[in-house]
Amino acid sequence: MFESTTDTTALDIQTEVRPPDLALPAALLDHNPHPVLCFDAHGRLQYANPAACRVRQAFQDSSPTALWQALCDAVEWLRTQPTDEPAILEAGGRCWQVSSASAANQERTFFYLVDVTEWRATEQQLRHQQDFRQLMLDTSSTLFTVYDTADRLVFYNRAVRELLQHLQVYSGPAHHDPATRAYLERRRRTEINEQVRQTNGEVREEMTLTLDSGERRWYQTVRCPLRNPDGTVFVLGVTTDISDLKRHEQTLALREKQYHDLLRHTQTLICTHDLTGRLLTVNPALAALLQLPEAELVGQPLGQLLQPEQQGALGRYLARVAAAGSATGVLRLRVPAAPAQVHYLLFHNTLVQEPDQPAYVIGHSHDITARIEAEREARRSRQQAAASARAREVFLASISHEVRTPIHGMLGLAAQLGKTALTERQRHLLNSMRQAGAHLTGLLNDVLDLSRLNSGAIELETVPFVLGESVEDVLRPLAAQAREKGLRFRGSTAGRPFPRRWVLGDPLRLNQILLNLVSNALKFTERGSVRVSCRVLAESDASLRVQFRVADTGIGIAPEMLASVFDDFTQAHTASGRHYGGAGLGLSISRRLARQMGGTLGVTSQPGRGSCFTLELPLPKAPAGARPAPAAEPLPVPARLTGLRVLLADDNEMNREVTRLTLADWGIRPTEAASGAEALRLLAAQDFDVALLDIQMPDLSGLEVVRRLRALPHPARATTPVIAFTAAALPHPDDYYRRQGIIGRLAKPFSENELCRQLLALPRPAPPYSLASLQRFAKGDHTLVDKVVASFLNNAPAALAKLGAAAAAGDWCSAAQQVHYLHFNLKTLDVGGLESCTTTLLAPIHGRGRGPAAVDPAAFRAAAQQFVATVEEVAQALRRDADTRPTGSE
Repeated sequence: MFESTTDTTALDIQTEVRPPDLALPAALLDHNPHPVLCFDAHGRLQYANPAACRVRQAFQDSSPTALWQALCDAVEWLRTQPTDEPAILEAGGRCWQVSSASAANQERTFFYLVDVTEWRATEQQLRHQQDFRQLMLDTSSTLFTVYDTADRLVFYNRAVRELLQHLQVYSGPAHHDPATRAYLERRRRTEINEQVRQTNGEVREEMTLTLDSGERRWYQTVRCPLRNPDGTVFVLGVTTDISDLKRHEQTLALREKQYHDLLRHTQTLICTHDLTGRLLTVNPALAALLQLPEAELVGQPLGQLLQPEQQGALGRYLARVAAAGSATGVLRLRVPAAPAQVHYLLFHNTLVQEPDQPAYVIGHSHDITARIEAEREARRSRQQAAASARAREVFLASISHEVRTPIHGMLGLAAQLGKTALTERQRHLLNSMRQAGAHLTGLLNDVLDLSRLNSGAIELETVPFVLGESVEDVLRPLAAQAREKGLRFRGSTAGRPFPRRWVLGDPLRLNQILLNLVSNALKFTERGSVRVSCRVLAESDASLRVQFRVADTGIGIAPEMLASVFDDFTQAHTASGRHYGGAGLGLSISRRLARQMGGTLGVTSQPGRGSCFTLELPLPKAPAGARPAPAAEPLPVPARLTGLRVLLADDNEMNREVTRLTLADWGIRPTEAASGAEALRLLAAQDFDVALLDIQMPDLSGLEVVRRLRALPHPARATTPVIAFTAAALPHPDDYYRRQGIIGRLAKPFSENELCRQLLALPRPAPPYSLASLQRFAKGDHTLVDKVVASFLNNAPAALAKLGAAAAAGDWCSAAQQVHYLHFNLKTLDVGGLESCTTTLLAPIHGRGRGPAAVDPAAFRAAAQQFVATVEEVAQALRRDADTRPTGSE
């Protein structure tokens, strides 16, 4: 029985178990190289040929029943599969193809096995290779297609499959319509495929496909024949999407076209040239300028377009652009065909260096000939305007000098005349003279202020001042004028004084505006009142905004005149200039000053009822550190100025006389000079406390005198203070004069008070004496000090007279005795600088082996002159300072 046999021997070649009816088939099957096995209906092995040993080895651990069951399962699987594939039995690393056949009585089943292990391995390897190739094709973005002889798509990769999803139009009715792009594209592909089959050659082309979205994409295709074993020819297509490349090419082409259009249509002059100066390209604008065809210009050296004198500059330009990489400048170019035509080209050229390419220069330039000519014309206009301005300044300076000089003399003499005893009629006539002179001065000042404003020559000062005090100073004399005219005048705000605020600004110009406004109000108001108010509109930590209002009950201004009332030489009424006087400049000047100060000036008015002018100004607050200390009360003029050593230099005799008389009232006897040269000679020879110099002297101007004065070798005289007199129309600002070494400036006509303030402001020179030793000796006894000083002042003149007489007579001993008499007093007063001369003067009486015969007369007399001058200077200083010294009565 099959079951009684062991698993290890059941598959041996078994002739002993072979049924008799299998003897003949078995004899044939034993020589079959493929395993053959026979099982009965119960799965018992009936036969196994020698080749079945391989099966035995694969199933050596299994029973025959298991082998039979495996074979039956393989056959059953094959029966249930709808394929033509054979049944496969796998065991022990081997594969068999199983076929089966049953006997007619169904009692035995024969299994025929073919070892297909190697074949299966080869088939699997081929399948893996095919899958790998397919994977490579599917991974690629390149389109791979194969078309058969009927132009049907028989193979394609994933890229084609994805593309076909967007080409549904090719499978719809549209691709049959000859009017559609899809039809034309499909027909073109068919024609190319047929060409490949007919020529058996490769065809390259660029083609387009229109997607369902309407997007048109570009492809580059290589088509080649694919010959089959049966002789048929398929077409292999390898297609690359070049849409992005095409778009870039189109963009580049468009840009190239735009670039060429720009070169062709721009008015900028553009060319290129190599580093030798040979032209490579020229745009039409440059060719038109040169009046030569573009083709004729290309290849020409730049030097042929330039003048002979420009050849050197061309070489320097080529060297510069090669070294620096760029060059800019202006080229003066004559047109070769028309040398009379000159153009100015503003160029900016850049060196371009590309790898493996010769370097070249891109040059672009603009024709600035019109601008050059306009600048020349503007320069000529400016020069003409400057010449006109200079002529105007010269004219104004001349007129100002010629008018101010006699006005100054007239007003000065009137002031001196006013100090004399006059009758009532004479005083009335004198006042009329003064008013006429003041009016003429005011008109001249207005004209000059307007000229300065027009030329921008007025520079505002920024100094700290108290707003309320400044306003009250300008209103005080105006209030007196209002009272004289019978008008009510109010100069406050709601009964309160003007704001006492420290601010920064130009108080003189502010007062000038207020003076103009209030003077006009007084002028045009016959009855009623004039009111001036001031209030703070806004305030911050740094500044104030202040409003001034000047209201009157005068004649008012007609509505049609309000718009022009601030114009130059304009008055509100035609007859007002004749009736009230004036040139119509005050309001124009005031508004311009207000604007220059950052403010506004406006007006409201009703004819017959009056006018109201409103001035608003921003004023920075003055820091506490910038506020000047309160000025000390000035000393009486005689005490401060008596005996002052003054040089007065003016080429006008009348002006010198006026100034001389004024100084004489203050105890000053000036030394006079009628020219700049004479003034310089006196300043070099004598010591002065101050020099009063006219700026416009004919030979040497006052400025030139000062310049030479400061260069003198004598240090004390080179630093003599200078106050300048000027009648110039547009005088320089004070800081200009200070830079020239002038400490003060007075504009003619000036008043006595103005001159007095300048003199009082002079730096006080150190006195030539000191009372310190005498006061220590007196131990606070001022009476003793006064007695010693008085004794010196009383006795010194007589002693000096005797000294002078004795020195002149050669009586050296008598002269020495007078020096000895004064020498003790000079020591008491700590007078220095006399050691050398006193030694010479005292030698005749001190002896030391020397007598009168040993005296040098010239040296003695020179020492005597120095001694006398010093003693007189000390005496003069003691008298000048008498009012400032403590006295014994205090």
